[in-house]
Formats: sequence, C-alpha cells, structure tokens
Amino acid sequence: MKPLKETISKVKDRIASLKGVFNTLKGTHRLVIVDDETLKESFSYKLTGINVFVGVGLSVILLIVITIIIIAFTPIREYIPGYANQDMVDQTYQNAHVIDSLEHVVENQEILIQNIQAALLGEEMAPESEIGATDTAKKVKPVNYTHSKADSMLRREVEALYQIKK
Repeated sequence: MKPLKETISKVKDRIASLKGVFNTLKGTHRLVIVDDETLKESFSYKLTGINVFVGVGLSVILLIVITIIIIAFTPIREYIPGYANQDMVDQTYQNAHVIDSLEHVVENQEILIQNIQAALLGEEMAPESEIGATDTAKKVKPVNYTHSKADSMLRREVEALYQIKK
C-alpha cells in the first residue's frame, strides 16, 4: 500500500505543478516601454502567457515560410546541394547527345578496321550496308515500292491535267 500512496502523491504534485504553469500562462502581465530620460510611458500592452506562446510560434512559422519562399524562388537555391541550374541541365542533355554521336562513330570505325583487317588477311569483309547503320536501322526490313494500277492511273490523270493548264 505504501508504494501506491507515494505514486499517487507524486502524480498529485505533478498535476499541481502543471496547474501552476497553466495559471502562469493564463495570468495577465503588462509589457511597458518607458522613455529612459523622462520615465514617460511610450507603449503599453497587456499580455498573457498563451498570447506570448502563440505569438512566438506564429513568428517562427512565418520566418520558416519566408525562408522557404526565398530559397525556392530566387537564385539562392543554386547554392543548396541537390538543386541544378538550367545551364547544367542543358549541358547534360548536350553531352548525352554528343556521347551518343561519338558511340556511333566508334562503332563505324570498328567495322571499318575489321574490314581492313579482313582485306589484308584475304577474308570476307562485312557488307557495306552495315557501315553507318544503327541497331534500329539493321532491324528494319526493306520495303518493296511498286506502283498499283490505281496509282498509275492517277498519275496519268494528274500529268494530263498539268499539261492542259500549260
């Protein structure tokens, strides 16, 4: 029973101290600004602890929001790691394009070197169609371009009309 009574008394003490803090926050105080030479009151304002707590909290939140806005919408963000400026992004795309072009040049040069080696050794060379062809171009099947009968008739009609207008 004794430990239970001690625990209950400790809880009551803590509740009483919390009530004291709440009463302090609820209590009214006066902020007075006085002129040092004349001791005349320049400004006076009634404050409670809750008002001070809310005012400081809102000031901190406002300061954080202003800082975020300044960083997000001004060039200052370029100094923060993780943000890239537009010049760097453009340069990255340009470099990727140049690298892709250089890869194709290297592939073509490798095929040319293989053909020269094959010619020197008397072996069969790679067909010329492979030189300068990309992977996607190698996959495309040749298309048979033949004129249909309707296409030939339309061509004759257009040529006839064109000759009449001259």
